[in-house]
Amino acid sequence: MTPRKPAFMSQYDSRRSNEIEVFIHDTYLLKFAISRLDDNCAISFAGDSFGEDGYAFGLKKGSKLTNRLSDKILTYTSSGFIEGLTKKYFAHKGCDMQRAHTLEIKYGPQHTAGLFVLLLVAVTLSIFLMMGEYVFFKYLIPVLRKKPACSRWRSINIMFLSQ
Repeated sequence: MTPRKPAFMSQYDSRRSNEIEVFIHDTYLLKFAISRLDDNCAISFAGDSFGEDGYAFGLKKGSKLTNRLSDKILTYTSSGFIEGLTKKYFAHKGCDMQRAHTLEIKYGPQHTAGLFVLLLVAVTLSIFLMMGEYVFFKYLIPVLRKKPACSRWRSINIMFLSQ
């Protein structure tokens, strides 16, 4: 009996040999695999990870370890220890610069241009609606109020306009 490769490794090899187009897996596992196995920088990330990017510890409610563990993680994070581990285990020396240039996306005005246009259209439309309402109540309502009592515009169904 031959040992089987783990599913992750077989999928990773399939991606390297261009048998599959996209490979979606745990972000940290992918980063580690690329940093250790991808010598010719053939695989790269497209975009950023989605969902939660973190690990959690399951502790009993009210556990005494909660505060100590939180403090230790905070200490490691603020001292740069976590960042050092990330660089040590997830950095691939040959591909770092290449990946830094290809994957870094700056947030700029072009990312919010659509929202700005939408906001501008909404403000313009609201100004026109306010002007229309002003004209309606300033000039049209007095004319409608002068109509005879039997007029359709003076009926009970449209009375709310003259309020």
